[in-house]
Amino acid sequence: MTNPLRLVRRLCTVALAACAALLFSPATASAQTTGACCVRTNTGTIQCVVVSPEMCRERNGIYRGDGTTCTNTTCALTPSSGACCIRTSTGAIQCIVTSEAICREREGVYRGNGTTCTDNACPQPTPTGACCVRTATGAIQCVVTTAAICREREGVYRGNGTTCTDNACPQPTPTGACCVRTATGTIQCVVTTAAICREREGVYRGNGTTCTDNACPQPTPTGACCVRTATGTIQCVVTTAAICREREGVYRGNGTTCTNTTCAISAPTGACCVRTDAGIRCVVTSAESCREHGGVFRGPNTTCTDDACPQPTPTGACCVRTATGTIQCVVTTAAICRERGGVFRGDGTVCTNTTCAISAPTGACCVRTDDGIRCVVTSAESCREHGGVFRGPNTTCTDNACPQPTPTGACCVRTATGTIQCVVTTAAICRERGGVFRGDGTACGNDICSRPVPTGACCIRTPNGVTCVVTTAQVCRERDGVFRGDGSACTPNSCPRPDLRGACCVRTDNGVVCVVTSVEVCRERGGVFRGPGSDCAEGACRDTRPQTGACCLATGQCVVTVAERCKTVGGTYGGDGTTCRDAKCEQPTGACCIRTGDGVICADLTLAECRQRGGVFRGFDTDCKTTGCRPAGCPCDWNGDGVLDRDDVNAFLEDYLAGDADFNSDGTTDPSDLRAFIECYQSGC
Repeated sequence: MTNPLRLVRRLCTVALAACAALLFSPATASAQTTGACCVRTNTGTIQCVVVSPEMCRERNGIYRGDGTTCTNTTCALTPSSGACCIRTSTGAIQCIVTSEAICREREGVYRGNGTTCTDNACPQPTPTGACCVRTATGAIQCVVTTAAICREREGVYRGNGTTCTDNACPQPTPTGACCVRTATGTIQCVVTTAAICREREGVYRGNGTTCTDNACPQPTPTGACCVRTATGTIQCVVTTAAICREREGVYRGNGTTCTNTTCAISAPTGACCVRTDAGIRCVVTSAESCREHGGVFRGPNTTCTDDACPQPTPTGACCVRTATGTIQCVVTTAAICRERGGVFRGDGTVCTNTTCAISAPTGACCVRTDDGIRCVVTSAESCREHGGVFRGPNTTCTDNACPQPTPTGACCVRTATGTIQCVVTTAAICRERGGVFRGDGTACGNDICSRPVPTGACCIRTPNGVTCVVTTAQVCRERDGVFRGDGSACTPNSCPRPDLRGACCVRTDNGVVCVVTSVEVCRERGGVFRGPGSDCAEGACRDTRPQTGACCLATGQCVVTVAERCKTVGGTYGGDGTTCRDAKCEQPTGACCIRTGDGVICADLTLAECRQRGGVFRGFDTDCKTTGCRPAGCPCDWNGDGVLDRDDVNAFLEDYLAGDADFNSDGTTDPSDLRAFIECYQSGC
């Protein structure tokens, strides 16, 4: 049956006056103390009802005191009340409007005076649960956190509301190195648990052990061994090669077994060298069987000693420069690759399309050296860095790619008045003017034309052989002759016929041997010709190549060359036998022009740093203070506004499409003008 008092209390929310009369009727007034209570309705408004203190708290109301009644101001909001977030018995967050003091008493979070309970006034906390994460030592640890944080730590989330119990995060079964035998009989190391290792009949090395090089040593290989017994018969036993030799037996090879025919004496046997995928292998067999397998028979009764079948020298890809300047890939040994000045890619490497590929287009580059103009094949950027003249992509170093400047010298000519005058010109022009050329590099001194030109014997090669003529040293050189010295005369033995035969070092099965022959025959036999007139003296075929080492160039690059060559190019020699991997070449800096969103900036960087930042290197020993990247007077400032920017690109392209953009001043507008403009623009002038 429904409690009359509870029913009356429910009706109080509808009719306040009737409720008050009923609550204070003689039947109920004595049962419970009441007072004014301010509660929030479903519409969010504050309503005043007269109830007991307990009932007011149940409805999350504000009790105004025993005996208080509902007036117009009883539940009016004052600045001293606001939204308060409190935790209920179920753990959820609930919002009530109360004073700051009452909010603190109920351990709530006060949102401020005058605030109300909106949808986001009291956000619910992110749920948490047990999370299994791996520590730095590899152990599994349980922490209570959110699902998102658990994922960030690469953990396993057990679900909202779960806790860290003893079995929340079971520890993984410990593992270690296990040595098992494979199907081929070899010993293999795997990391697994002790139980699985036992199932695979392996040997477990202990928890936490790893597969190192010596964790599972391989057993000594065995094979069939034919030994003579005390009675003189031949018996077959399976043992190691070493024990077989100790017993003076014939070892049939690793992995062989004893059959009825293993040790049968059918024909004399000996060491046989057979080529396999793994190299040269030695087996003891008959001469006929050796030939059938394409092997080399070492003779009856020979055995497989360490040097019975020497392994061939390993080969690999070698990138060498041809006579035309292109890069060619050949498979050869590292030693032969070095002799040809190539780059060895390593033992076992092969020639593919990219083995000797050059990342940037290359071409002939004419560089001035102490010995004159030299042609090298390199990239356009590298050519400019060395102050050279680039002949264009894919050009090669032909005879006329980099013509040498014609040497000049003093020339004594007769003038119109009959006097002798000295002028500096080439030997050819001197001859045209009927003058006397004093030699390349000579200068006009006070008495250069008063001295007679010295002459001497000159040995010149003609179609009929070598002949001797008396002439000057200059004329002798022009005729590719050999000058015997000033004042020398042509005698019968001034120009002896050279002996074209000489020592030739040829590689054979027994090593390198020396024979005296012609250069043509030496080349046919793949030998190294030591020169006409050389003989096979002791050490004639010894490697006499000069020692090389790392050389640090002024550009910061490292090359391997001889000490003398390193000194010639102004480099620092690191010592014989050193490599560029050991050398620490100091990297010089220079002005680097880098294009940014605000234009071109200059920074003093190394060449590598400049390339990494996409800049244009101005050269070594330059700096931003003296060189800079200013566009003043810049040819690629196409619109002439004194600023190098995108407007110049647009202006140039407009003229280029109209056929009026001859940037390199060669008389035509073509792609070379576009390339030159882009290069200028990227460098920032």
